[in-house]
Amino acid sequence: MKKYFLTLVLALAGVVLASAADFGTSLGANFVYASKHSQKGIGINYKINFTDNFRVSPEFQYFFSNNKFKAWDANANLEYTIPIIENCNVYPLVGFSYSHWTERMNVPNVDKAANTYDRIGGNLGAGIEYYVSSNIAINAEIRAQIMKNFSQCVIGVGARYLF
Repeated sequence: MKKYFLTLVLALAGVVLASAADFGTSLGANFVYASKHSQKGIGINYKINFTDNFRVSPEFQYFFSNNKFKAWDANANLEYTIPIIENCNVYPLVGFSYSHWTERMNVPNVDKAANTYDRIGGNLGAGIEYYVSSNIAINAEIRAQIMKNFSQCVIGVGARYLF
């Protein structure tokens, strides 16, 4: 299942990159907080504009260990930007998420016992972005990550460089 999902994501990314050459892209980094196990993390994203308002945003996030859990996820979101004032947009987002969780176990006479969980789910949320300059934007985002036994709220703040 993981191989099929990865193949699909890579194929989609290739098509998106080929078709979005004229509309602009941006690369960003963010700090994130996930509610399920109160985890802090870091992430990177690459936003690809299809039109002035529609864009796709593949991203990767790593959550540091807390409460015996650590995790990472890969997301592909579709966003629609809505200008509200000069240099400021809001955007709803919807997308897919693949996450990998590792739970550290305390087992006698075993050094590194762990359970792992892989989940596919959906994202539903919104964000706001402000363009500090023609090449720099800062943003804040909140989303519900919906998946079996690991649904959570993810909050992020970050910055992007626009190409």
